Amino acid sequence: MSTFEPTPEPSGALVPPGRVPPIALATATPPPPPVPGRSTRVRRRGGLVGLLQRFAGHAFDAADALVARVTGGRAPALLLVLGLPCVPAGAQAQTARDSVLATVQEFLRTMTAQDSAGAAAILMPEGHFYAVAVQRDSARIRYRPHAGYLATLGRGGQDFVERIWEPTVMIHGPIAVVWTRYDFYVGGRFSHCGVDAFTLLRTPAGWKIADGVYTTETADCPPSPLGPLQRP
Repeated sequence: MSTFEPTPEPSGALVPPGRVPPIALATATPPPPPVPGRSTRVRRRGGLVGLLQRFAGHAFDAADALVARVTGGRAPALLLVLGLPCVPAGAQAQTARDSVLATVQEFLRTMTAQDSAGAAAILMPEGHFYAVAVQRDSARIRYRPHAGYLATLGRGGQDFVERIWEPTVMIHGPIAVVWTRYDFYVGGRFSHCGVDAFTLLRTPAGWKIADGVYTTETADCPPSPLGPLQRP
């Protein structure tokens, strides 16, 4: 059965059976492809269809405004309709930063706790530590592999505490760098200050410290914003 009923031509004659009238051809012509950057919503019409389209448009606009208020950005309302999570881009970057800093803080914890097994879990076996002793106008550089550090950890019988503050973290894919000031205490007494620079790699087991470079300075140490060392 034909989809279109015979309709009069402009001359008044009926359209012969099997011939699609011009108005039908215009209706059956597929719409042009969407133009990038323009809305893909259906063109509004009058009557009931137009009313439904206007209602849907207002609903999407309201959802977009709600998501923008919650996330601080403009997330597609369609994600809410589909039940997909809308996570701001900054949230993912913040999570990575937290993970990197947590690795550095865990390393400092293992040093205070004399936990060689815990330190080995977050140190790349092939890595090194470089210590730069600043002495007036000169600097003396010492280095040792991570294996050497782990071998001496816990054998000195001394209580070490290192505190860091206001770290700068840079992340690009699987690599990260942490630059931060620190102060160091031995047996509860201030020893020296300096700057730490850690390079980290993201592995299947999480972030690990690949290398560490730090200065040791005994003069002109600025006061720490953390205040005096608080002993447990």
